[in-house]
Amino acid sequence: MENEESECIALNFRPMIEDDLESVEELHLQLFPVKYSKSFYKDLLNPTTLTLIATTSRNEIIGLATARHLRFEEPTSGLNAGYIMTIGVRSDHRREGIGSELLERISKKLQIEWGCDSVVLHVKSENQAATKFYESHGFHVLKVCKKHYFISNSYYDAFYLSKQLSDPSKRIWSYLFGWF
Repeated sequence: MENEESECIALNFRPMIEDDLESVEELHLQLFPVKYSKSFYKDLLNPTTLTLIATTSRNEIIGLATARHLRFEEPTSGLNAGYIMTIGVRSDHRREGIGSELLERISKKLQIEWGCDSVVLHVKSENQAATKFYESHGFHVLKVCKKHYFISNSYYDAFYLSKQLSDPSKRIWSYLFGWF
């Protein structure tokens, strides 16, 4: 019966609001081995951060994606990248396409609202399921970051992954000449 009910749940995707802070912090604690500070959660409400929430029709938060904008200062590159900080779905709602939808929606927001040409993220190198998930969505491992995470008094390596969202040359030409 639970499976039938979860298959029929109507989902909503929306930006995070201040009333979500406590629930978002609780969900992060369930989903991720990294313990974030209180300021991390407050910063999720900052306009320089995108936080997308997946809720049930009863407004129960079951998934989320957080991202921020990175600006590369190389004057000749013209690159703009979004950085996905966290993305996760409550365990009882995994394999329902919610993570894929969150990833797609936050990537589109980064591209359309902030003009990002690519999206980058880190994932613990031991997390094969997450790595496969991102690769199945067009991400590629660019490098291994040694001792990137410090969790429970131990260091862990991370993969640094990237996905191209648009052709950066079009962005440069559009900026210079108003094309595209």
